[in-house]
Amino acid sequence: MDDDRPPGRGGHSADQGRRFLAPLLDLGLAVLVTASVWRAPGGRLLGSPDVDVWNHAWGPWWWADSLRQGQLPWHTELLRWPVGGTLWFIDPALAAVGAPLTWAFGPALAFNLALLLSVALTAAACRHLARQLGADPPAATVAAAAGAGSAWVACALHNGITEAAHLAPTALALAETARALRIPGPRAGTRLGLALGLAAAVSPYAGLAVGVVVAARLLLGPLARRDLVRTALPAALAGAAVAAGPTALLLASLRGPDAMIRRSPQLDAELALHNAVDPRTFVTPGGFQSVDLSAEGFIHLGYLGLFALALAAVGLRRNPDNRRWAVAGFLAVILASGGQLFFDGRFVSLGGQPVVLPWGLLKAVLPGLAITHPLRMVMPAVVLVAALAAVALTGRRRVLVAAATAGVLVDGLVLSGAPWPIATADAAIPAVYADIARPLGQPPGEAILDLPTDLGPTMGASRYLYWQTAHRRPIPYIPDARATTASLVSLPDFRHLAALSRRRPEEDAAENFRSALYGPVRPAHLLREGLRWVILHRDLDPVAAATLEPRLRWYLGPPTEVGPDLRWDLGRRPPVHRGPPPWAERDERRRRREALPPAP
Repeated sequence: MDDDRPPGRGGHSADQGRRFLAPLLDLGLAVLVTASVWRAPGGRLLGSPDVDVWNHAWGPWWWADSLRQGQLPWHTELLRWPVGGTLWFIDPALAAVGAPLTWAFGPALAFNLALLLSVALTAAACRHLARQLGADPPAATVAAAAGAGSAWVACALHNGITEAAHLAPTALALAETARALRIPGPRAGTRLGLALGLAAAVSPYAGLAVGVVVAARLLLGPLARRDLVRTALPAALAGAAVAAGPTALLLASLRGPDAMIRRSPQLDAELALHNAVDPRTFVTPGGFQSVDLSAEGFIHLGYLGLFALALAAVGLRRNPDNRRWAVAGFLAVILASGGQLFFDGRFVSLGGQPVVLPWGLLKAVLPGLAITHPLRMVMPAVVLVAALAAVALTGRRRVLVAAATAGVLVDGLVLSGAPWPIATADAAIPAVYADIARPLGQPPGEAILDLPTDLGPTMGASRYLYWQTAHRRPIPYIPDARATTASLVSLPDFRHLAALSRRRPEEDAAENFRSALYGPVRPAHLLREGLRWVILHRDLDPVAAATLEPRLRWYLGPPTEVGPDLRWDLGRRPPVHRGPPPWAERDERRRRREALPPAP
């Protein structure tokens, strides 16, 4: 990675042994960051069980399963049964690396190994960027530690938003920009464009953010106009060529008539407060969050690291040529602050007018993109701060470099308030699926309905996708598994079961689940939708299960009990009852008291 590096101490005369030491150090950093999962690498998933981990671990398995059957991972009937639909997995880099690993090691270990590789590559790319900005090889280790051990990476892994954890393409694009500034021309521009395209293919947010930063840095000079054009034009063409395919697939998957996941025009307004960014998040340690979403399981920190920032400031004094990089990086921070200034829990207004920030302008220029998370625009700033911090240690004694490396790690993983050691999720598959798993090669008919439909305000119900990697049966849920996104949400029998589960209050109001609290569950209706089994996971939400179980027993008959789970086969003859269920009179009194319509 260090070809055409800027001249400096330790350049090409560096000890050859260091070439082998650097990858080992980067791998060691990755093991440290992901350490919590290696006690049981095949039995745990890296990330919190309350958030996006489950559906992101499902993605590589889906790619592996589709490719094994000679199909492209584009349309699936495994989700949103019986409708199915088009789906572009949000993290194609994870899927591309994880699919062959899944064939070899199974979905859990494949997921963990792919993330280990991602963090190691982030360390290596930040090291490479530091070298391009003038750091010597020993000092570049500080950049590797500050990038891979950043609060940003730890939060992305905790949240299961794996595409946001892949900082390597962003750092690589910035490194190629530094190289193109020294050796401009079509060849350098093409290399830069390929790196930009890779960043955009890995994550649209990364591509957009690093594209803005790279454009700003090229315009800040010192290239002459002719060299700027000779470099920027090939970069734009190569970047567009690489990013066009994945971007087109993503947009097509959101807009097609059978799109499994849709983005409504009102989505940005609905998520405005949810995704608001308080600028203090970039410099405040101790777990400061712009909006506290911990009740949903998410932890979002934009913390850049006070220690790394202090070192970066020293680095700018030692190498003033990098001040243009600081300006470009600050632009990423401004964009990451969202479309309107947010401070202390509210949007700021002056004279009755909102304080508008550049993010809104960027969204107006690119109205077709479903970009709703401005904080992700900070990714170029994370790697730039890491690289500039390394420049400050260039030429220093190794004991100081080692101390600085430890300092940025402690700041990023501990003092920041990041969720480190990172939480892990149980990858064990419930035994209730063992004897109903679909044989390989069999059509995907006969679906499973897992209950409860929701697990409070979290995304915990998305574990039903991960469990599908074992039973391979269709389910009515989409990657964000919950009642409101399920294909059966309009079916009265499903709505009744969903009403007895617990979810966000606003979803109850939006879908009026209250009116479905007192309805029946008719096996014939569920069978008509292609469902064959109903499985109640009592340990996921004992409160909801205590309400669901007696009703399921009444309508569906005695279940098969496997550990904490109950399974009903809808193909069996349902029980015949004389008279109403035991709770009918009580429910009718409540229904009348709440002025709800009769059950369908």
